[in-house]
Formats: sequence, C-alpha cells, structure tokens
Amino acid sequence: MNENLEKSSILILISLGIILVLSRILPHVPNFTASIAVILFAATILRNGWSFGILILCYWLSDLVINNWIYPASDFMWFTNGFYWIVIPYLI
Repeated sequence: MNENLEKSSILILISLGIILVLSRILPHVPNFTASIAVILFAATILRNGWSFGILILCYWLSDLVINNWIYPASDFMWFTNGFYWIVIPYLI
C-alpha cells in the first residue's frame, strides 16, 4: 500500500513539473502561468519538502530556458533579476 502511494506521488510530481515548465515556456496570456497553482497544489497534496524543492527547481530550469534560449540576452543568465523576490513568496 505504501509503495503504491509513493509511486502515485512520484507520478503526480512528474506531471506537475511538466505542467509547470510547459505553462511557462508555451505561449500564454501575459502574466498568467500555472506555476503558483502547481506549487500550492503540490504543497497541499504531496505534503513533503522534497517535492516542493523539485518544483522550485523546475521553475528555475524553465526560467533558465526562457532567459537563455527563448529570449537570450548578451550573456548567459543563471537567475533573472528579481528571481529571489519571485521564489520567496512560494517558499512562504
């Protein structure tokens, strides 16, 4: 029973990570992505810190793709200006 629960949690986490990344990369209405909804949903449903950390990592990786390949600047950007101000409310 516990193994099935863990497998379903991992499947949910992978699905939510894909939704988070795609909602940021695919064209969408300005200032509207599913990122905060996905992160809050995962925090409520999965209730473990490592899944929350993985989704924050997915958010950062999508940010990395957006800043360096979709809208490239002159230099490689590891973090967007104000990235911490975006992630801190998620952590709270």
